Amino acid sequence: MSGAPETLRAAERRVAHEQADARADASGAPETLGATERRVAQEQVDARADASGAPETLGAAERRIAQEQVVAYADASGDHNPLHLDEEFAKGTPYGRPIVHGMLALSLLSEMMTAAFGGAWLRGGRLKARFRAPVFPGDAIRASGTLKRAEGGVAVYEAAVVNQDGASVITGEAAVTLNG
Repeated sequence: MSGAPETLRAAERRVAHEQADARADASGAPETLGATERRVAQEQVDARADASGAPETLGAAERRIAQEQVVAYADASGDHNPLHLDEEFAKGTPYGRPIVHGMLALSLLSEMMTAAFGGAWLRGGRLKARFRAPVFPGDAIRASGTLKRAEGGVAVYEAAVVNQDGASVITGEAAVTLNG
């Protein structure tokens, strides 16, 4: 956190997230796609904003991807590629094991932008992304965004998803129209 005081609402969210994390850790149950709220850090990490009102740093979104989530995503998307679902098949690939659908991992960036900008992101957000490395079931991934520029009512963020080892798995830019 920067030197800015934490708002009551941000503190309540932080405590709720910590309590939910403690319950999930104690139960040993994997996170589900529906548990988004408890993993999205809603507060702004850096309270400073430029003249446009765009925060310099966005609250991060985090998720540990369980194989059950990969299966659910395959069913929802219709993408039943054995690279994601069949351990024996995946052993014969360069990855040596199943990998998470790229769009499932990418959804974390949209989750972060939605938490920060709500309807403005949903109505007209733009995302350019590049997949850098695979995400494997069991990996913990974290999305972050840093303001690159804000001009003409549009904020552009350098966006990234990293795994638990700090390796970049997705990089790109996310743009959103402010006050739109």
